[in-house]
Amino acid sequence: MGVLLAGNAMHPRVERHPAPGIVFPPESSPGAAHELASRRFCAGILSDLLADAGLATLHVPRDTVLLHDLAGLGIDDARLIFGGVVPHAFLATKVIGHPLVDAQARAPRGWSHALAARMAPCVLPGYSVFAADDLIEAFRRMRAHGQVRVKCAGARGGHGQACIDEEASLLRWMQDLQPVDWEAGLVVEPHLEQIVAFSIGAVSVGAIDIAYSGFQYDTVDGAERRVYGGSRLHVVRGTLESLQGTTADAGMRAAIAHARRYEAAVRDAFPDFFATRRNYDIIRGVDGQGRTHCGVLEQSWRLGGASPAEVLAMRALVRDGTLAQVEAATCETYDPAPEIPAGAEVHFQGPLGSSGILTKFASVRPHGNPA
Repeated sequence: MGVLLAGNAMHPRVERHPAPGIVFPPESSPGAAHELASRRFCAGILSDLLADAGLATLHVPRDTVLLHDLAGLGIDDARLIFGGVVPHAFLATKVIGHPLVDAQARAPRGWSHALAARMAPCVLPGYSVFAADDLIEAFRRMRAHGQVRVKCAGARGGHGQACIDEEASLLRWMQDLQPVDWEAGLVVEPHLEQIVAFSIGAVSVGAIDIAYSGFQYDTVDGAERRVYGGSRLHVVRGTLESLQGTTADAGMRAAIAHARRYEAAVRDAFPDFFATRRNYDIIRGVDGQGRTHCGVLEQSWRLGGASPAEVLAMRALVRDGTLAQVEAATCETYDPAPEIPAGAEVHFQGPLGSSGILTKFASVRPHGNPA
């Protein structure tokens, strides 16, 4: 079976790709070249795993899938997706972690006030907003923590956000927002320093289950912006519940507990939610008043930055049944002459506009050896 790609809504096209059993559902855009390269890299490895997973076909969408779109994509079983399915589009973004500024504030259809309240112990202080007046009010409240970080809900990789300390600066930043930004929503949180970024997740492909804990780090692109730089993961066989006993580190155990609590809250509030690939970005840091916070920043129920490491780890565990755990890593670097570790697999290298030359690679090692 080939892979179905789409050009744009007006000019769809079909391309063949050497990944038997893998389907890329039709989309309005396949995404940036480096994102498509990561999907193809993961698709090739997942294709090799399908027989071991007991599957004939696996759909690998670019984004989290809406429940009402499943039939139109030709998917009759959500378990055949590498990613997730949600009943409302906002559930796939950052906004689900925070309450509105008040009960009358603008919100998308299907919004759950109860979910935001239940999320409070496992996320940072903050608000989700969908209107200019609500954004200004949320900013004023968050100023009690010092500088404020404002983010567009649909932004990825460190883009679409700003650290703001004056209302005048916020008003200037708002001038660049588009109607689509307000529709998707924005998140307002305290800006944190002394940051540790945890990455907690789990992947299920047929009968193959892995879970991982690790760290995410950032880098500087060619335009001097802080962007996603990669993840280092400790991967075990099993589910999120399997992780709690894999580390004695108090910070990591807290991050795992936050991820599990966050996911349980979503499942209870929206029983139609389903995901075979779940990743949670959790941050610990200190606000402008010297207070330490730790919580889930966002979820990813789709192929993401850590996915090349995830699929390499799955392949290693399938190939060697004696392995109980492995170390896996992804790296995204803008170094014009990057050092590629021995055994690492490069899946993209090329220009990325003003960001410079991007190189993306992933690696896996037996547990105990640095990835």
